[in-house]
Amino acid sequence: MRMNRAVLLTFICGALVASAGTARDPYASIPADKIETLKTRISEYVEGNQRRNWGKVYDLVSDTGRGDTTRQAFVARMEQAHGISFANYPDLLKFVPARSDKSGDGGFDLFGCADARREGEKYKGIAVLHVVFEHENWFFTGWSFDGMASGSCSELEKSGWEPSARLDWKHVMEELR
Repeated sequence: MRMNRAVLLTFICGALVASAGTARDPYASIPADKIETLKTRISEYVEGNQRRNWGKVYDLVSDTGRGDTTRQAFVARMEQAHGISFANYPDLLKFVPARSDKSGDGGFDLFGCADARREGEKYKGIAVLHVVFEHENWFFTGWSFDGMASGSCSELEKSGWEPSARLDWKHVMEELR
């Protein structure tokens, strides 16, 4: 009996160590000296979206994401696109990064679990935030659910997970088109 417990305990400890060793660093693709700044900017971006503070969000959107849109026009378009009773786009409420990939435009795609709200309905699922480092800081070109928000983010934990499609971030944000 003691032998079986020892074997079982060894097996369990080994499994825990192995699973801890396979945990992914959500910022693995990001330059190490810029990770803390990125974490701060993600918090600011999510908070701006949560509070529907479109002026703050404007300050966090990349040159490409904004295009030639003025602050006043940006705020108006976001209010229209993210309406309370009718909305074309959901409001980002929470984002927890799980993976990062360098993208073809020199930026990075951060994949993680997101919560959002549209017209009072809440959604949860895998999402992507696109970030670029410009003007000596991180800026966002936009975000999107990876396909439809399914509610489960557990797929991100699988080693072979791939996004349903790679988005093209070389244009203004969807809400501004």
